[in-house]
Amino acid sequence: MSAVFFLNERAQVLLQRNFRGDVPLSCMNQFSQLLQTYETPCFCHDGVHYVYIRHADLIIVCVSSTPSLNVVAMLHFLTEVVKSFEVFVKNVAVESVIDNFVVLYELLDEMMDFGYVQTTDHNLLEEYVTQSGYELEVSQAVATLTDAISWRPPGIWYKKNELFLDCVETLNMQISLNNNPSKDRKSSDSGNRGSTPSLPESRKSLNENSGTRVHAEIHGVLKLKTFLSGMPILKLGLNSRESVAGLSFHRASRYVVLSDIRFHQCVDLDKYDQTQTIEFIPPDGQFDLLHYRCIPPMLKLFKIEPDISVKLHSRIIIKCYVRAEYKRRQQCRVSEFRFPVPSDCDSPRWKASMGTVVYVPEQMQVVWRVPNLSGGQEATVHAELSLPATGEDEPDVRPIEVKFEMPGTALSGLQIRHLKIEEPNLKYQALPWVRYLSKSGDFEVRDAK
Repeated sequence: MSAVFFLNERAQVLLQRNFRGDVPLSCMNQFSQLLQTYETPCFCHDGVHYVYIRHADLIIVCVSSTPSLNVVAMLHFLTEVVKSFEVFVKNVAVESVIDNFVVLYELLDEMMDFGYVQTTDHNLLEEYVTQSGYELEVSQAVATLTDAISWRPPGIWYKKNELFLDCVETLNMQISLNNNPSKDRKSSDSGNRGSTPSLPESRKSLNENSGTRVHAEIHGVLKLKTFLSGMPILKLGLNSRESVAGLSFHRASRYVVLSDIRFHQCVDLDKYDQTQTIEFIPPDGQFDLLHYRCIPPMLKLFKIEPDISVKLHSRIIIKCYVRAEYKRRQQCRVSEFRFPVPSDCDSPRWKASMGTVVYVPEQMQVVWRVPNLSGGQEATVHAELSLPATGEDEPDVRPIEVKFEMPGTALSGLQIRHLKIEEPNLKYQALPWVRYLSKSGDFEVRDAK
């Protein structure tokens, strides 16, 4: 192996040991994003192989650039590192790693030589490691503070008691355009520079299944803003379920399977495990109650049929047909389609059936903005930009980017089934307000060619 890293729960590097120097240490800069992309404890990204384990609040990662590596041996080595470290400090956690980094460095140097494992026997290591570790002590006062509510002070009073709950979901999606005969990027037609580009002769020539979903996931968060008096107890019910096994298809379709769930510290986790109800005493003001991730089973928001062609070093022509595939009662408040163009374009001209078109030279994009696009609506755009005679006739390989905001909709299907506010002493009536918002994250349309 090339290097070993000790990270905290937020994937921040606490300690690192580079054995071979053939893998850049910057490979851990995007490790938190890779954890969300890859669900297995071993994966490869940009030629670097990652193998990791979790222990307490630690993430221990080893990396290698060798294509034929023994993953099982690497996992076993990481497990033995934890066992050996426990001999010296007992409780292996973030705090003990920080306090005993000298001991851990010495252990790693004895266990590993230029990326090859020498020994993992802690009895043998005790003879060579001369440093003594500091044991992580748990304060005796912790048990007396577990029932205290540190996130909400007493004596809060509001004349009008209100609660605002926002369900905000961000969609990351990649779509590959396959079998699209109209997307012939090279053209021998010299054309007339002053002519206006026309639509494709027939949209029927485009494959109806031209858009293949390569990747799709939704990252959601429940945001609360509370203006409640006293010490209220809130009970929130969702249509979420960790497993829908044993249910009929009709009943299972009513539930949403969430993963990577992260609650605020105010949530009673024991009651959630028993009843699937989120019960908590909220902090005062604004906070994030719940973070989650889910994979949408079937989701097609837009039918996009682009045609980007370059005409013999003279001009680039962009044609695109878009149809909103979501329900008619839904509406995108803002929709943007960003088409890549070369950096040396000039003299832009365009015509759109809806919205406006803007050429953004600093981003090398033509941006088509369509406000208030309702479900079932169709829109087309034609754009033409001049190119210098010495320019390339190959199109830009960057993807088409899609941006949107859809209020009143949770694309995952998550629903707030009930929200109860109880204050045992004051017994007031509170007004809960619930809003949904779905928006785009990394939404890309790529050409399979």
